[in-house]
Amino acid sequence: MGSTENNKKQQLVERTPQNKYQECYVAFLDILGFKDLINTQNFEKILEIFKAVSGDSVTSEYGFKLAFCKATDDETDENGQYNNTLLKANVYAMSDSIVVSVPCASPYSLEVLIDVCLFLQVRLYEFDGPVLLRGAVAKGMYFCDKSVAFGKGMVDAYLYQENYSIYPRIILSQNLIDELSFVGYKGIKVVQDQRDSYWYIDCMSDYLSESKEDDAKCQKFRQMINEYINGYYSAQIREKYFWLDREYKRIVLKQVSLEGATFCSENDDCQHMLLSLA
Repeated sequence: MGSTENNKKQQLVERTPQNKYQECYVAFLDILGFKDLINTQNFEKILEIFKAVSGDSVTSEYGFKLAFCKATDDETDENGQYNNTLLKANVYAMSDSIVVSVPCASPYSLEVLIDVCLFLQVRLYEFDGPVLLRGAVAKGMYFCDKSVAFGKGMVDAYLYQENYSIYPRIILSQNLIDELSFVGYKGIKVVQDQRDSYWYIDCMSDYLSESKEDDAKCQKFRQMINEYINGYYSAQIREKYFWLDREYKRIVLKQVSLEGATFCSENDDCQHMLLSLA
């Protein structure tokens, strides 16, 4: 990689604050199990979580702005427009929640938001004990600077997450899926769960799809799932891990059934395909 390209990519590391109240795509992400970490006084893991998802760590050399920026010599072509949109992405962490936002001004705004959410969840998967996110994406007015965040977009995303997401997944409303299909995005991993028809970002597939069952990553997930399914936990908690177990089987074991999931991928140009959730 040449020095010129490196310099261009490095420019994307600098955060661009959203210093006005504007229409944004907003994701509200809840860190599952955070209360247990507080109760067990697991200070080191809590600190590592926040280092992984907030502040300079996210926008560092290995942060999403460098990870996703695309090589181009022309700021007006597709890659250049994507990169300019990526500059405006913002991650705001507070207590047990993360708020991701991207202004709606660009045709690549929703794609960037999905990429950043995927990046954050995959990054948290990599912990020795994987950290799971449950969230939702909405569209609405939003303001964020270094010390405060508010707006209808954040409230709608929070309520959608609280009432409908249920499982460790990041869901999108049907109108946002319609936007993705209309623009014709390629390569965006969004899956529809046929059990409740909600669309969600296929984070686990991105993390485990190339792995085999005896790989360390898969064994780590399998151990976590078994612990919660077989342990003395409430039915509400165990339900989340039964869902995760179905996802694991769909992605790693390639189990297929008639009850499937529809998804958009770079191979089908947002045409629907049937996958397993059994």
